[in-house]
Amino acid sequence: MDIAVTYEGKKRKLKLDADLKVSDMLKTLDINAETVIVKVNNEVEPEDVRIKKEDKIEIIKIISGG
Repeated sequence: MDIAVTYEGKKRKLKLDADLKVSDMLKTLDINAETVIVKVNNEVEPEDVRIKKEDKIEIIKIISGG
């Protein structure tokens, strides 16, 4: 399935297997789930949400400091 992903300001289309969870997508992209927030169709979603065809995904890095 094709999905649109925005990460670090870069938009791209990805071809992923059907019936993947957000956590599976992050593993495929080699992104640590503890360092990002994922929005699916403009809604913040947990890692166990399934991605559907034509979903728009935004991956936002969490920045912390002291």
